[in-house]
Amino acid sequence: MRNHQWVVLVCMFLVAIGIANVIMTVSYPERLRSWGFDGDAIAFMGAVRSYLNGTSLYFISTPPASADLQPYLTRFLYPPPAVWVLLPFFVWHGAVAGPLWMLLTIVLFLAVAYSLGMGLARHLEVQTPELMGGLIAVTLALWYPLVHHLGVGQVDVAVMGLCYYATIHRKRNAAAAAVALTLATALKAYPAALAFYLVLADGRKSARFAIYYAIALSATTVAALASFGADSFSEWLRVISYKNAQANPYIVNQSFIASLNRTIGPDSGHWHRMLVPLVRHLLQTVMPVLTCVVLWRRSRRFAALPLLDPYNAFIVCYASISPIFWVQSYVLLLPLVVSLTGGALRTSWACLRLTAAGMLMGALLIQFTVWFNPPPAHSIVGVVEFMLYHRYTASLAMLVAAWMLMSFDWSRKPSSTPLLCEELRDTQPCRSRRIAQ
Repeated sequence: MRNHQWVVLVCMFLVAIGIANVIMTVSYPERLRSWGFDGDAIAFMGAVRSYLNGTSLYFISTPPASADLQPYLTRFLYPPPAVWVLLPFFVWHGAVAGPLWMLLTIVLFLAVAYSLGMGLARHLEVQTPELMGGLIAVTLALWYPLVHHLGVGQVDVAVMGLCYYATIHRKRNAAAAAVALTLATALKAYPAALAFYLVLADGRKSARFAIYYAIALSATTVAALASFGADSFSEWLRVISYKNAQANPYIVNQSFIASLNRTIGPDSGHWHRMLVPLVRHLLQTVMPVLTCVVLWRRSRRFAALPLLDPYNAFIVCYASISPIFWVQSYVLLLPLVVSLTGGALRTSWACLRLTAAGMLMGALLIQFTVWFNPPPAHSIVGVVEFMLYHRYTASLAMLVAAWMLMSFDWSRKPSSTPLLCEELRDTQPCRSRRIAQ
């Protein structure tokens, strides 16, 4: 069976699961909250209103220095410049802002999914890449992390789209890529680390992009300090520190660190007080270094979609060390999943291809299933308990393992298969262009 036929079969299988998920979600709407204006979208609107009124983004009223911050907090936890990015969408009444933000989320997600599907189709030399791109986009539209995302109005799809654009266009249009990454950094601070991976991957070729990004980020910071004042940044850092100190293992159970904490944490004895911080610090130190080494040494023989290597490395590192990685944040893994699919299908080693494809299928199946918590009265232990409460962590571990597996060339023989074309947006398959040349 040809590679693209496997992709079609997998998409059909996942679509069936996705439709079942939609039926279950409609039957139990409390698992999705509301399809209207809910979740973080309300916090975004409140922050925009506070900005326009000249009041604090983070505190309802000024808390005393030694007081518990909880009674004084608003729901807005993002950097001050994020308000500028959110302002065009949330300056309107909720009846307009909610659907507008949801529409932007859906369109942006489908655009990224379609672009990735097109790149995968060209990588597999499919004669009709548009058809496969559309099929993958429709399939991933039923992806549960996206469905969950729509109910809480989060910004992860926007961050993913901006980071994806910056990664793809960093060489072709360095200025626009730098602006996109600056907007992503304004929404959530962590995309600034992506610049490091792009510079690492491109070396001297990244000079223009690095300069543009430094200028855009510096200008945004100076403008934000002038507009919001240093006190707003101090308030933001104070709120973030408070939230990190108050976070418990159950709240942050979607991260590697929190899962380790739940596994060997408060219910497992006093010895965890030294072991958990040690494991956490090792992860925070080793994972970025390991990720950078893998990116540096990555062989192009098993490269999935080479232009996405820096983005994939960034996501692997971020997901591994992030103290909070919510369910809806898993939309950030979309480029990694699709690019790994390309690498697995192009590998000539059957055992490697089957292993990587199995991990990818398992990870996707886990993430295509709605998360229904069992009633508290039922005691569930063992593998079933892990899959219910830690299944996204298990899925992430499978994706990380697949990415590491596909990052090294296990064969000394040169590849007999062509690589992805350097430009994902080209409309002609690689083979046809080589024949023409």
